[in-house]
Amino acid sequence: MMVNIMWDVIIIGGGPAGAFCAYLLARNGCSVVLLEKGEKFRYKSCAGGVTPRALSLLPKVPEEIIEDRPRYLRVFADDVFFEFKLRGEGILVYRSKFDQWLRDLAESEGAVVKYNTTAKDIVFANNFVEVKHTQGSEEGKILVGAFGYSGHLFKKLGIEPPPYSLAVQREFKLPEEDIEEVKGAFETYFGAEFCTFGYAWIFPKSKSRGVSVGIVDKEAKSGLLLKLDYAIKNHPILSKKLRNATLKYVSKVHVSASVIPYGITKKIYGDRFILVGDAAGIADPISWEGMGPAIISSKVATDVILKAIEENKFDANFLKSYYKKLYNILLRDDTIPALRASKRVCIDAEFYSNFNKAMLLCAKEDKKFREIFIWTFSRERPFKYIDEYVRKKTFCILKHIGIRNALRMISQAFLSKLRKSQE
Repeated sequence: MMVNIMWDVIIIGGGPAGAFCAYLLARNGCSVVLLEKGEKFRYKSCAGGVTPRALSLLPKVPEEIIEDRPRYLRVFADDVFFEFKLRGEGILVYRSKFDQWLRDLAESEGAVVKYNTTAKDIVFANNFVEVKHTQGSEEGKILVGAFGYSGHLFKKLGIEPPPYSLAVQREFKLPEEDIEEVKGAFETYFGAEFCTFGYAWIFPKSKSRGVSVGIVDKEAKSGLLLKLDYAIKNHPILSKKLRNATLKYVSKVHVSASVIPYGITKKIYGDRFILVGDAAGIADPISWEGMGPAIISSKVATDVILKAIEENKFDANFLKSYYKKLYNILLRDDTIPALRASKRVCIDAEFYSNFNKAMLLCAKEDKKFREIFIWTFSRERPFKYIDEYVRKKTFCILKHIGIRNALRMISQAFLSKLRKSQE
């Protein structure tokens, strides 16, 4: 008769949040099992940007994994363009290699990684938590949910899933002369004709002569791939940069989709469990960056779990320190202000489009505003400081939108919302 091991920690999900958490915990002497539903080097729909903030917490990333080192941020909003010079040392990666590197690190420290293993059920007992999966089951003292946006597992934990947005992405290969045109830069494209509340992107993977081209939209729940293909074929700049592109398959995948939480999960801890990364709903709602918040949350979770194991306390009252620490480090000054700012701006498609153009025009006029724009993507400073400065520049933004025009769009959005509430 086979007897289950009683693990210190069971982790569901082998992305950056789960793999990094497994690495840190195993390195500190915990017995850890990591359940990954995919195979080794599985593909993950993600632009692949790793910010300086995230890199500061990670071990040194091997050169063979780094596809590009962006030095510029290029932003296109209809007929307005600006190029921002970046200061921090970010990198671009394919998640297939990056995530595998993190999982291998966890294994090197003693964690057990089980591939092709999908969690099916979560059962809480008095002294342990059991995870039933496609290969059997595991028992442990505490569960770390790093499973991204999984309605099934949220339900098993008795948690209401947060709101979500969709993203789709295609992988392409470019000729040598064309890759030079996009090398070393994040490129983002705003345009109401293909994206309501979000943007399209080109993120170069120059070492492999590849580019990840995608789109994220807060409102779209269907038809997003058609919108991406429209932008690829019809955008006056994007289409030219991809004119000689051929299909590229990364871990056998060319086109993919992902669900990104738009709002913090209402309950990110409880008796014998903690949620990290996208499962906690902490992706950046402005830039849509997920890896940085995921890595930060895993570091915070590790510190709390080590203390819980030391004191043998796994109840919700003890684990609430996870939320308190994450609130002080990330949520209070970053995630929550960014959510509020996003909701203020995403009131009307026409207003959102004009707002982004106005932001670029203000950046052209104001050096400080240019720094603010860079921080939005690099997160060198918490979003709280970005929002405070943007608010100070409200008149400048409205001037470029046109005050009457802005008031008309805001009024339309308010009336539309009012009508919907009365239906």
